[in-house]
Amino acid sequence: MDTFATNQRVESFASLEMYQPIVQTVLRDRLVKRGSNLILVCSFWGVNCEIEWVHNYTKVNNGAKYRISRHQGMSILEIYDITHQEAGMYKCVVRNECGEDVTNCCILVLDHIRLSSTKQTRPDHRHTLARRY
Repeated sequence: MDTFATNQRVESFASLEMYQPIVQTVLRDRLVKRGSNLILVCSFWGVNCEIEWVHNYTKVNNGAKYRISRHQGMSILEIYDITHQEAGMYKCVVRNECGEDVTNCCILVLDHIRLSSTKQTRPDHRHTLARRY
């Protein structure tokens, strides 16, 4: 009985290999302050997947500016001390023998980020009108 159950598990696992990967969490466009760090996370489903990160049509590799790691269906791209050189399009490509899936985002780097209130205020004319009459 154990042999039969093991064979079924192997067959069902082998059938999973016949599907192309699927990106489960898409990347979002971001505004980033110059000098800060940024983490991009691409979660995916698939078997025997290779992950490739691309910045403006150039493959990203681990180095002083970038660190790529992978943990249980997630690929993480860390970008350190962001400058205007790191601005642009980022793409995470997940592929296996059956195909690929892609997610991308645009990173805009600003020297200063001002937080402003979303509430629009109108001038209060009540006091002005009261003084006229």
